[in-house]
Amino acid sequence: MVKYSIAIPLDLKLRPFDILRKVKDIIKRASDDIEIVFGHNDRNCWFDKYLKRLIKNKDNVKLASGNFYTKLVNMSLLRNKAVELCSCEFIYLMDVDCLFDKELSDSCIEELKSEKKTFIILPCLYLTPKGSRAIFHHSREEMFEKFISFRKDLFSSIASPSGGTIFLKKKDYLKLGGFDEDFVGRGGEDFEFMIKLALFHKAIEPTKDLMLNKFYKAPLLSEGFRKYLSFICLPYFFEKKVAFHIYHSRNRLLGYYRQYDKNSNLLQEKIAFKDDNLKAYGASLMAFYEELCHKYEIPLDKYAILFDSNKPKILSLSWFILFLKRL
Repeated sequence: MVKYSIAIPLDLKLRPFDILRKVKDIIKRASDDIEIVFGHNDRNCWFDKYLKRLIKNKDNVKLASGNFYTKLVNMSLLRNKAVELCSCEFIYLMDVDCLFDKELSDSCIEELKSEKKTFIILPCLYLTPKGSRAIFHHSREEMFEKFISFRKDLFSSIASPSGGTIFLKKKDYLKLGGFDEDFVGRGGEDFEFMIKLALFHKAIEPTKDLMLNKFYKAPLLSEGFRKYLSFICLPYFFEKKVAFHIYHSRNRLLGYYRQYDKNSNLLQEKIAFKDDNLKAYGASLMAFYEELCHKYEIPLDKYAILFDSNKPKILSLSWFILFLKRL
């Protein structure tokens, strides 16, 4: 009996060798009682044909495939196509660049099945090239300890929340209308979905500052919707339940990446509230952090990495040294 489905968007227009290698690893790590569904934009090239051959004899792997578009990648559409084909009640919305951790995924699904949680969003630790090699030789707990020990040669950042580590019921996904397909290219669609999912389950409340879209220098110094979505993720960090993002190169001159500013403006429109009577601010994330430290009986400075905003200036000596260490 299949326990749950994993929905993963795929478009092999960008870095096909890297993505196909990660597809192989996900299939290898997943057991036969886990359904894997790839939402695949078929551009009818050699890589697409290879993908079809790769999964041909895999009974637990499905391909929601079609020539859905010809230009920029639309991750929202591909996620929606994948979820349509999922046959299970519970779904893991995963990015192909995330390392599949069966033990972690199973535990999150069990929390949903036992109704301890209505949905889950995990924090995700972004690995450097060096960290992406190390992850295959260490456990999740060991890598977590390296992260909180400021091993910046292994980790580049943390995403809290992360749009590639969402667990939920399929019926909730459908009620929300899935991912918004107006977002084309990189950025925006994951935050838009997470915000409406959290609001749907009353995990966050509408406030004026929820609409603020601002990058954070450090996770616990975040503002706007990133701050409020962090309330959902932070307890899992304390339980060492984190995902890992395997490194890949980015050519920011490509059209896919150049859509970020446009999608950021679109996101601002999508999450705007028209109610003028909203509270200005919600709860304090740093106060919540202190509560969790007391709950788990750890010192306040144990996870000082979450306050860290030290990033070397580009092309400085310290930046160059860190660059070499991460290779």
